[in-house]
Amino acid sequence: MKFLKTYIDELDSIFGGGLIRGAVLSIIYDTYSFGWIIGFRILKNFIEKHGCVGVIHNYLLPVTKIVSRAYFADSKMDKSWIVIDIFGSKFGVQSNLPYVYVISNPTPETLNPKIEKIYKEIIIPKAQNGRILKLIYTVEGMVTLFGADVTIKILNSELALFARKYSNDLNIITIFLLNRDAVPKHLTAWLSSISDNLIVFKSNINEEEIKETMLVLKSPSPDFEPVSYEYKVKINEIDVHKPKIEIGTTKSEQSSQQARQP
Repeated sequence: MKFLKTYIDELDSIFGGGLIRGAVLSIIYDTYSFGWIIGFRILKNFIEKHGCVGVIHNYLLPVTKIVSRAYFADSKMDKSWIVIDIFGSKFGVQSNLPYVYVISNPTPETLNPKIEKIYKEIIIPKAQNGRILKLIYTVEGMVTLFGADVTIKILNSELALFARKYSNDLNIITIFLLNRDAVPKHLTAWLSSISDNLIVFKSNINEEEIKETMLVLKSPSPDFEPVSYEYKVKINEIDVHKPKIEIGTTKSEQSSQQARQP
């Protein structure tokens, strides 16, 4: 089994080396979580380290706001990125950025064929090594546009389309970002079930900091064991260009590891 590193050491170690060919990674978090940053970091690393074509399917915000959020996550968007702007297409929000592509009149019936057209004409020709990483930003944004059940059908169809037509020639990895507080439980359950790799964040806010638990719950690695980490963004120490993120094993996991030692 071959892996592509995420270049986030903790994740690569847990995942058995990184992400497999055609992997589906879901990052699920709550309202106040910074867990979404991980998705942008992985996308940046795949572009810079693996020569991937990085694609954002935008369902949530005007592109200018995505650029600022990527920058906050230490990911400067440029011509090496591609944005398929479903949000802007739906609401007539135009962007002059050269890497943004729109879809005329996106509907549940026409969305996937129009997305595939952009892949055929723009994205796949750029993928010289056959590697593409697409970030779905975000699943709750899709739900706002199309409803929960229709979103499941669209995403199911999209995954099947790319697997059926391109899995032999291309390595297309998908990252889903989801704020679980904004969608019905059955959608979160469905997304978890289709994921090869699953990361879930739980946040806790106090006066000094936002402290989060990062639960790594799924990986196709035969040696995988679920594990929890502390994921911390200190409010009074954030550098808006490069947020301070600390990831360390929680006390409960340390105790579990010690208990397993002979």
